[in-house]
Amino acid sequence: MKPKVSIILPSIRPQNLIKFYSSVLSACQKHLFEIIIPSPYLIPDDLLKSGNVTFIHTYASPTISFMQGSSLAKGEFIYNVTDDGLLQNDVLDIVIKSFDSEYTLTDKDIINLVYIEDVLDVNTLELKKEPKRFPEHYWIAGAYSEYNKPAINPQWNLAPHFFMRREYFEYLGGLDCGFEYLNYNLHDLVFRAQENGSTVYQTPFTCFLCSHLPNTSGDHGPIDEAHNNVDVPRFNTIYSKEDAVSSRIRLDINDWKNRPSIWDKRFSNKSNLPLYPK
Repeated sequence: MKPKVSIILPSIRPQNLIKFYSSVLSACQKHLFEIIIPSPYLIPDDLLKSGNVTFIHTYASPTISFMQGSSLAKGEFIYNVTDDGLLQNDVLDIVIKSFDSEYTLTDKDIINLVYIEDVLDVNTLELKKEPKRFPEHYWIAGAYSEYNKPAINPQWNLAPHFFMRREYFEYLGGLDCGFEYLNYNLHDLVFRAQENGSTVYQTPFTCFLCSHLPNTSGDHGPIDEAHNNVDVPRFNTIYSKEDAVSSRIRLDINDWKNRPSIWDKRFSNKSNLPLYPK
């Protein structure tokens, strides 16, 4: 049987994956799911034996890794989440029900699974402080000066942890592979969707608790470099034109195949690549 939801999880933290998987079991008890993990690092054997985890060995950027993973997805829905946190009990079952039951969601609509950052210990994923939900304006484009652009409707909603029908994700062409990291790319995806008539909803409950890694060095160094030196200039250039979104709603779903297979910001040469046994 096909899974109901495909969870795409580009990962550089294999030490978190067993706990993450356990949280998915608690979050999605009524439906079949699959987790697709593109990563440069080996993942735990127990996950490979689970029957619903697919591992992609890749050295590509976060964006390309996500698109590699999504190309294998079989679920009715696709869900973007991160490897530094844990899903809460029953949340995927509740979100799936909102599409399948009495609600009036359309095939274009998207749900952001609301998360809370910096409440889990980065090394253990244990709760370190009481979660406090972000205010409602946190998820609205108009609340941020960086989104004050001619092409952006200030009423558009943000959906970094988007949950949507996989066919619609593919219709839109997925993520823009000109972005290297996922931050601005995720906003770009739902801006294109909303220009095309989608409504983005926020869950009224917290779905995901995670840590927070704002560092500009270490594992986060390449992400910081890509975000500031590549993605921010690209985003600003695109969205400075008033008709930018309407002219690029649909992208080439296979563009990732033409992009570099090694992300030079993290792996500058082959000697830097993590060892992977044959």
